[in-house]
Amino acid sequence: MRILLTNDDGINAEGIQVLARHLEKDNEVIIAAPSEQRSASSHSITVRTGIFVKEEKIDGIKSRAYSIGGTPADCVRLAVDRLVDGKVDLVMSGINQGYNVGIDVVYSGTVSAAIEAAICKIPSIAVSLGVVDEECDYNIPADFAEKVLNTARDKYLKDDVVLNLNVPNLK
Repeated sequence: MRILLTNDDGINAEGIQVLARHLEKDNEVIIAAPSEQRSASSHSITVRTGIFVKEEKIDGIKSRAYSIGGTPADCVRLAVDRLVDGKVDLVMSGINQGYNVGIDVVYSGTVSAAIEAAICKIPSIAVSLGVVDEECDYNIPADFAEKVLNTARDKYLKDDVVLNLNVPNLK
């Protein structure tokens, strides 16, 4: 499966890197994430300034990776339209630091990136870890996201489906 991985916490965030390591074992992964923290950017897009794209090498990750000077929605659109040759089967956004529930979903760049994928007719999953100030283990939500993907892949993930997973920070 070809998976486009993005987030709103930036390409150097631990959550996206742990998720990439998990997913690239059994899938082709392409990372296109903001160059810096873009939390709470909602579904904004860049219209009045240029957007840079830089190919990155991330330690311990074999997948192609791009940092993009734009919003999470920009990252999805640019990757789908310009950076990825061929079809993207799924967009996964995260792992976000902090839940995306209730009204937070409206402001979430993580969820908005997944919604942008659905606009592009690509099924998507937003993944968030319930963390405030304590230590967290991103392997827990990465494992859970992988299980949900494997369960939902053939039967439930259609081009207009956005799943929003919120995983508690529990062992």
